[in-house]
Formats: sequence, C-alpha cells, structure tokens
Amino acid sequence: MTTLRSVLALGLLVAFVGAGFAAEDAEEKKKGKKDRPARQAKLIKIPDSITLSDEQKTKLEAIEAEYGPKVATSRKEALGLTKEQREQMMQIRKDAKASGEKVDPKSLMDQIGVTAEQQEAMKASRKAAMDLRHEALEKSVAVLNTDQVEAFKKANRMRTPKEKKNKKKPSGDV
Repeated sequence: MTTLRSVLALGLLVAFVGAGFAAEDAEEKKKGKKDRPARQAKLIKIPDSITLSDEQKTKLEAIEAEYGPKVATSRKEALGLTKEQREQMMQIRKDAKASGEKVDPKSLMDQIGVTAEQQEAMKASRKAAMDLRHEALEKSVAVLNTDQVEAFKKANRMRTPKEKKNKKKPSGDV
C-alpha cells in the first residue's frame, strides 16, 4: 500500500513539474517573438548552390549596402497611406479574414479613402523600388561568373524582356 502511494505521489510530482516546464517554455517562445527585431528582406538572394569567392562576396555586400537603404526607402514611400488609413485597412482585412471573404484591392482603397494623388504616388514609388532592385541585380550579375548566373537569376526571379513578354496569364473557365 505504501509503495502504491509512493508511486502515485511520484507520478503526480512528475506531472506537475513537467507542466511547469512546458508553461515556462511556452512563455519564453512567446516572449522571444515580441523581442525579435523585424527582419528586412535581403535585396540580393544568393542560392546555396552558388559558391562565391571572397572578392565576389565583398562586391555583392557593397552592392547590397548601396542599394538596400534606397530600396527600403522607396518601399516605405510606396505604402503612401496615413496612419489612420493603414489602421482602417488592417481592420477591414481582419474582418474579411474572420468572415472568410476576400478583399478586392480596388474597393479596399475606396473604403479607406485613398485619393487619386496618393495612388499615383504609390505607383511611382513601387516602380522606383522595382527599378532600383533591378539595377542592383544587374550589377550583381556582372560580379558573377557564367556558371553562377543562371542559378542567381532563378533565385532572384529575374527574367529577360522576352520571358516577361511571353509570360502566360492564367486562363480560367469563362
């Protein structure tokens, strides 16, 4: 009888201690997500299949350092919304997600009151960011050797003008 009590007490002790550790781990994981700084996407993606020389690495890092802040600024300007408009947009998207609906981007812009001038400024900023990124990628291609270029272009989704022109649009049943 005493061994049964001892085994039962030991089992309960292990269960409570294990639950306590699990709760601590969950809190640490939650806390870690909040403390983590926002990651900025790398402008230039180097696939694992490419082995770079030290010289190539330094040149690519210099290109990243030169163009990264410029592209980040253009992307920030591309948002072009006021704080209130962003909050309203996030609320509309959250409500639509909760109800299982999709949000039409054009109607969303109308709902939050985006002016034609704001839309034009956003469009121009997006184009400027894309042009800067393309320029950085072209400079990066010049650093690489011919064996590395194809894998680099695929990783960075670079297409030639001919490939862009021949891009097939998805066809649906009409």
